[in-house]
Amino acid sequence: MANTKQELAGNLGAMADAIRSKTGRDALIAFRGMASEIESIMPIARAGLPLSEYTWPEIVQIAELCRENPNPWSYLVGQSKPLDLGTYGSAPCLVVGLAHDTIAGTTDKAGMTFMVRKGLFNTQLGPTRPFSYVTSDARPAVLQVLDQFDEDVRESVKAVDKTYRYDVGSGGFLKWAYGSVSDAVWLFSVTELGSDQGESPARYAYFGSDITAETLANRRKMGCSYLTRTPDMSSRSKRIDNLGNVDSSNGDQSGQAVIGFCL
Repeated sequence: MANTKQELAGNLGAMADAIRSKTGRDALIAFRGMASEIESIMPIARAGLPLSEYTWPEIVQIAELCRENPNPWSYLVGQSKPLDLGTYGSAPCLVVGLAHDTIAGTTDKAGMTFMVRKGLFNTQLGPTRPFSYVTSDARPAVLQVLDQFDEDVRESVKAVDKTYRYDVGSGGFLKWAYGSVSDAVWLFSVTELGSDQGESPARYAYFGSDITAETLANRRKMGCSYLTRTPDMSSRSKRIDNLGNVDSSNGDQSGQAVIGFCL
């Protein structure tokens, strides 16, 4: 498939020449092939538009292009598009990274990673040991959100690999180990949000290392305290507070579920 407007123009020119060289039924078949190609690469023809001006089916196609070459689409990082989440209502979905997450069972990268910029429900990792996202009540509740996605997007969501840390301590002491899980929707880790805790994947481009601490906090904040999948030594869960800072208080251990997904 073409990845640039120049490649697109060349491909369409070659197909037009092929159609002119045919007659009757063969010409009709060639024309239909050209029409199909045009439909599949419409996002390329419209490259450079804000994310909000693409349809979700077009964004799905752009994500496929990003798997091969994300560079022409890097300008979309930090832009958002509303998505219908059924019983949770509409929510802005922000592009936080391109070709970042590994698709489950492969070495291939998902094209685009989104952060749903809305707290969907209250949840927690604890309150009892072992402190782990995978064994918590939070994970099954998060996974069910996928059922509410608009159909145009739901069928294209990619399950991706995520690490999580969990408690293997004994005798009253906490000690962390790391595991891996493959999910289609998930809570973010503190590492992905710009504060390294040894998890993978690394921070997303939107929360990159080349920005100030103030900018990082502004990009993380959402007007609510939201949970991450990263347990904490003292409070059993790390949250992002309503100012965008990492919160490890010993008080309430719950927070809103702010999820991510990949196309």
